Amino acid sequence: MTTFKFIREGWTDSDVGDADERATFTRLRIMAGNAIVTRAFSKRGGGETEALNVPLFPLADFIAKQWWPLLYEPVRSQPQEAFAARHRLDLPMHGYAFPALGLCSAGDDALVVDWAVIDSEYSPLKFLTNPFREPLQISRDDVEPELMDLIESALTRLQAGTRAHAALADNWKRVRETLESPDQINYCMAAGRLGIDPYDPDSVDVSQFVGDLPEDLFNDISEASDLSRIADTTKWAQEARDTLNGCPTIDVQAFGQPPRDDLHGLPGDLGFRAARMLRHRLGLSDNDPKRATAAILGDADSLAGVLTKRGPDRMTGLTHRTNGVAHIGTIAASARQRHFRACSAAYIAWCSDPGDLRAGTVALTRRQQASRAFAAEMVAPVSYLIERGGNSGFTEDDIEQEAGTLIAPHDTVMWQALRGGVPLLDVEPRSPRRNSFFDTVSKDEG
Repeated sequence: MTTFKFIREGWTDSDVGDADERATFTRLRIMAGNAIVTRAFSKRGGGETEALNVPLFPLADFIAKQWWPLLYEPVRSQPQEAFAARHRLDLPMHGYAFPALGLCSAGDDALVVDWAVIDSEYSPLKFLTNPFREPLQISRDDVEPELMDLIESALTRLQAGTRAHAALADNWKRVRETLESPDQINYCMAAGRLGIDPYDPDSVDVSQFVGDLPEDLFNDISEASDLSRIADTTKWAQEARDTLNGCPTIDVQAFGQPPRDDLHGLPGDLGFRAARMLRHRLGLSDNDPKRATAAILGDADSLAGVLTKRGPDRMTGLTHRTNGVAHIGTIAASARQRHFRACSAAYIAWCSDPGDLRAGTVALTRRQQASRAFAAEMVAPVSYLIERGGNSGFTEDDIEQEAGTLIAPHDTVMWQALRGGVPLLDVEPRSPRRNSFFDTVSKDEG
């Protein structure tokens, strides 16, 4: 189930908090997928509850103020406290028991909903619902109405004329007006991706970075970069476009329709499935990975397809699709990196529309994660590694030998072998960490 719900079980009387908080007290139950995030055990009275007695006003006020960063800024590979302050829904609930719950963009039309079980000795409740193996990804169109309803419910309870009502009403009015203005909404979304409040008169003017870059390309860059890097990265991208037009092309039209992404599966599973589907569709064998990738990439993974050996941090390449073909340009310093990143870029081009200019990045967005999983399965198919490793497994030397044969990054072979259940001998891989702003790590396998 890909749902996210704030379920309000009636308004309640309270003698705690200020007048605005007391006016908006409710029994609140939060659902994420099929999980009840608010399920908790009372440390004082014993027993379990699925709903919390909390005021809506602090949460509604936070969401209205942070609307654009909250919904459009994706998690970074190294999130900072400022990021958490824009995305943790529990932080504005000072003094009230509330689960450690966060919300951010997953790129394109998806949002990430995630939480952690953090037990505080000062909290009267111990939250019980553990998060999923990977953060839940939900359609933005399904989440926005929930947030809107929460804000407007709080407004109906606040007394008109009070400072709290006026502030929340003003903040929400400017968001609603922006949502109805095509000219304003694109700017606000662009600012949000960089974690900027578009209404702050002292904030940076995002339009100065865009230049003549296409909207999709600037979005890709913004989702991977941050405010300290965006100027240098966009300048590089503007210059690299001319080089890209001289890079090799791949026949994307021969790939057929890309796999449909319905947000029910993990992005890694989507990319893995796309690679297997494409091999089957083109009649390519997973027992000969180099021949299969050569049939797909042509010269795109050669030196002719390298934009530069070292580029902006978190960028891996560019693609430009024109009708049935796409130019592929990578940022790569080795043959293994070229091979992997060209495959990743091929997936991005496949899922693009004619005319699209897109970037390959190490962003933890759905499209970029799927592209890396696609590349991993193309260069080092799980079934191939199972056949090679068998019951005897792989040593560290075996993994390096296979990586050299496949022209694949060492860690890509290791993780693909693990995915296939191949025993690893004298190999100590890092425990995979969740792609979450509670615990994240970059997954650039190239």
